[in-house]
Amino acid sequence: MTPDRIINRDPNHVRIFDTTLRDGFQSPGVNVGPENRFRVAQLLANMRVDIIEAGFPASSRENFDSVRAIASGIDGPVICALARANPEDIDRAWEAIEPAQERGGARIHIFIATSEIHMRDKLKMTPEQVLGATRESVRRAKKLTNDIEFSPEDATRSDFDFMMRVVLEAVDAGATTINIPDTVGYAQPPEYADRIREVRYRIDRYIGRDLVVISTHCHDDLGLAVANTLAGVMAGARQVEVAINGIGERAGNTSFEEVVAALRYRPDFYIVGGIPLSTQIDPLYVYQTSEYVEKVTGMIIAPNKAVVGRNAFAHESGIHAAGVIANSLTYEIMTPEIFGNRKTEIVIGAESGHSAIVARATKLGFKIADRTGLTTKVKEYANSTRRSVSDTELERIAAAFIGEDLTDVVVLGEFETGWTGHISTSTVNLVMNGNPLSAGAWGEDPIQSVVQAIKYATGLEIDLTYSAGKSLDTGAEAKAEVKLTVKDGIEVTAYAEDNDSSLAVIKAYIAALNTISRINTRQKSQSGWVS
Repeated sequence: MTPDRIINRDPNHVRIFDTTLRDGFQSPGVNVGPENRFRVAQLLANMRVDIIEAGFPASSRENFDSVRAIASGIDGPVICALARANPEDIDRAWEAIEPAQERGGARIHIFIATSEIHMRDKLKMTPEQVLGATRESVRRAKKLTNDIEFSPEDATRSDFDFMMRVVLEAVDAGATTINIPDTVGYAQPPEYADRIREVRYRIDRYIGRDLVVISTHCHDDLGLAVANTLAGVMAGARQVEVAINGIGERAGNTSFEEVVAALRYRPDFYIVGGIPLSTQIDPLYVYQTSEYVEKVTGMIIAPNKAVVGRNAFAHESGIHAAGVIANSLTYEIMTPEIFGNRKTEIVIGAESGHSAIVARATKLGFKIADRTGLTTKVKEYANSTRRSVSDTELERIAAAFIGEDLTDVVVLGEFETGWTGHISTSTVNLVMNGNPLSAGAWGEDPIQSVVQAIKYATGLEIDLTYSAGKSLDTGAEAKAEVKLTVKDGIEVTAYAEDNDSSLAVIKAYIAALNTISRINTRQKSQSGWVS
């Protein structure tokens, strides 16, 4: 059992309460199965989050089963379940999370609205009824576990004095964490900080200092979720409720990765008593978790998303690229590798300068003398396509510029894909160095099974990452951007188009395979000189 009061022995430790599995997966259009939910919980545990809000057990049988599986199989974090302020929800929540009591700990999170509009129009309850429901629900939960969190829903639109009556009722009944949710993303950072500060002051005065943890829970309706959360931390909150990629209802929740990065990279600012505020998060799993959540939810990460977006560590401008090539700290305040992210990427496009284009061509095995000539050709191509230039395209431009013939090592022939239950199976025929080859494989989807079959046939151990979708230019053809990595660390990007988005990825994969093969040939023969 956890202690009667969660004593905040380290006033500079900020607890990470991850609500991806609960509030995040309530995003419109998202329906994630139990196996994927469990995998997300594993990734969160790998990152050492303090608390995982695994779900809302009373909402459905599937949600209950998912929470129960996580509580039974995940070690490390406290496993939390959400419950409305009624006996049925609380009992159901406890039934789901009870196995976690002997692992990392079990928490019941109770909420009830305290704003006038919610009490009147949603709950159909009087203020006195809300007070009574709060008191009785926390007391009931306290008989099951000592770790109780309470949230006055829509706190930032609630009358402060009434909200505090409800909060102190919860504290008096045994709540150990008080969360102040900005449920509709209404608050501004200074006023949210003032509310957190006053809540902490009144609770400390009522029950004693640091006997109850104050938490933030902010939504992004006005784009201020992260700002409000960090303002709350500076005002005394020592738990933050966040979601991977900032997903959640409407405009989403506070972004996990942005809060963690801010605390990590600005210890000079987030400091109390001369000691920086910190989390126990291992950031190495951030990018992997972000990608997995994107995959299972189908909620595509915006390219310009902080920390995990495709462009977060990408540079195209000639001035920026030249600076980053000389010293990444010129334009990057963070190291992408810390978050398990790909390395800093220099994007080749119409804004690129000599330094970036020549550096990338050199990595492709070319030795460039006429920098201006090649740069001109690349810029012309980028302006004609209105997008960035992949490595396979840059290779074609450079080869044509010097008169080098490009010979494909791998030529894809016919292939077939199908489904066996939930497994995609593929058979691939291809030609490699003039020799016909074939192989079969299975995977989660047609792309994965075809790529795996190509690996089996060629014997090439190459990893693939990709993004594919409808072309914004034509509205008809699909486009694919693919990045391949071989064991010795060579990375190559490719671009392809096709009416079928899966085929576009496969075509780009083959193009990148051939580019990698030719890079190795150039490096061995020292060919590709530009005179």
